[in-house]
Amino acid sequence: MIVYLTRVLSAMGILDSTVTIMRTAASDAGYQLYIIGDQDFGYPPAYSTAVGLLDAITNYDVYGSMGTSGYATHASVDAYYAAQAGWKSLAQSLNVGFIPGTTPEFNDTGVRTGHSPLSRRIAPADSSGSLFRTMFLGAKALVDSTVGNIIMVTSWNEWHEDTQIEPVSLAPVTSQDNSLSGHDYTRGLSYEGYSTLYLDILREVTTSVQQNSVPLPKAFILFQNFPNPFNPVTTIFYDLPKSSDVTLSIYDITGRLVQTLVNQHQNAGTYQIQWDASGYSSGVYFYQIKADGFQQVKKMLLIK
Repeated sequence: MIVYLTRVLSAMGILDSTVTIMRTAASDAGYQLYIIGDQDFGYPPAYSTAVGLLDAITNYDVYGSMGTSGYATHASVDAYYAAQAGWKSLAQSLNVGFIPGTTPEFNDTGVRTGHSPLSRRIAPADSSGSLFRTMFLGAKALVDSTVGNIIMVTSWNEWHEDTQIEPVSLAPVTSQDNSLSGHDYTRGLSYEGYSTLYLDILREVTTSVQQNSVPLPKAFILFQNFPNPFNPVTTIFYDLPKSSDVTLSIYDITGRLVQTLVNQHQNAGTYQIQWDASGYSSGVYFYQIKADGFQQVKKMLLIK
């Protein structure tokens, strides 16, 4: 029997007691629960007691985790799934399943204020549905075979948020709405009656997944290491949109080269590499990537 729990229970400090009550009651009735919690919101912590209480984790609030509005862009999607990769690593370290999530977009301006809508197009020049297609492929790369390679699609309307992928009537593209100004709800973003477009995308991408098609990154990106702070092992993620000579190096706070983790030609793709700092003292370190003229530096903290 599968039960889905909100992360609000953790914020209230009652997740552990709730899980205990539920598992005990189910067991007394002759059932075994499989509890999925939407714990992986935002960037993952180094450790989570809450995650360890669950059988699997996922992310319902993709919009909130991405922290973007208007057009998501490929960089934001890549950053989102880099963070999700961290959540997967955390889950696996606790013997907990991982279910990556995706969504077609988000707009709840018709029922509450404070949230800017997220377009169904990943960029202005892209087609409707391009965000969903890109995110689904990102989720595919993180599926967990221990839970049957499940992907969660946020597609329901608790507060009438526009996240659905179910068919609607065909209608031309427009940014006009029925508010007094004509754009209070759309905020200038374009929408259309898309018929079965999203089910078609789902079918198309699922087929490509079965054929083991993997999307290539759109830009050079160096992501934040996970976990951070760390002791003594951390993982560094980066994207290469094309084949490049890559150098990835670690420096201490004085700028002294500590270790070179990568120094080779690599094909386009998403990479991750671990740094074991067992032989180094606590403190601030920097890691730098150089690839085909691209350079970026990020900071990390070793605490022993």
